[in-house]
Amino acid sequence: MVGVSRQYLIDIENGRANPTVDVLERIAAGLDVQVALLFRMP
Repeated sequence: MVGVSRQYLIDIENGRANPTVDVLERIAAGLDVQVALLFRMP
């Protein structure tokens, strides 16, 4: 959906990969949220 592999998304979620700003923007767009929301801690 956002043009990155499932494994890359898993690696980002687990802190094993550092996405570029472009990838963060695509992920946020795919989730229909602002990029800043991706950095909110629970």
